[in-house]
Amino acid sequence: MTRLTAAALLSVLLSMPACVSQAPRGYPLYPDPELPRRDDEIGTLDAPVAKIDDRDVADKGRTFSLLPGCHTLRLVPSLSEVNSASGLSYVAPLPQRTYSLNVEAGHFYSFDFIVNPFNAPDGSANYGFADHRGNSVAAAHTCDGTPLPASPMVH
Repeated sequence: MTRLTAAALLSVLLSMPACVSQAPRGYPLYPDPELPRRDDEIGTLDAPVAKIDDRDVADKGRTFSLLPGCHTLRLVPSLSEVNSASGLSYVAPLPQRTYSLNVEAGHFYSFDFIVNPFNAPDGSANYGFADHRGNSVAAAHTCDGTPLPASPMVH
């Protein structure tokens, strides 16, 4: 009995690093989602998206797993934040146009939105898309290779 328990414990310990180091999975937007894809088979998008490839996804969270290739997306109409500690809040409109995104396997794409400090009622924000691959961050690209508006994370 002790031998089986030790073997089971060893099995759990050996599998832990893979679980701990894995990034959270996005909502799967590919055929047969019940069969999860490996990270090197999909790209991951983290963005406040209303539609991807003409599919309503606003209620599916903001992280999505996509097959490589060209995808179209439309952002939600606005972002908002209420900071109860400081008493400050904002509602910021987002561009309402259709973007294309060239997704590559193993890449993580983000939409970053940074509100600049301001005095009410005027304010501004910076936004854009970033392509995270390994330890580098670059501008994400449309399907024809044109850079998307650059994320504030891209220098």
